[in-house]
Amino acid sequence: MKNIDISEVTDISYLFKNCETFNSDISKWNTSQVTNMNYLFYNCRKFNQDLSKWTLQK
Repeated sequence: MKNIDISEVTDISYLFKNCETFNSDISKWNTSQVTNMNYLFYNCRKFNQDLSKWTLQK
């Protein structure tokens, strides 16, 4: 997941929906263009990563 470039992506809604065991480090993703994250981690019960460095649209 480290080499994925989402710097031009605006919608990541449902990306990991129902990925119950997903817990990869995606903290370095450039989310500055993302405007929709609806249900991004829905049912991702194991996800426990720090995303505090993500830049989010307001």
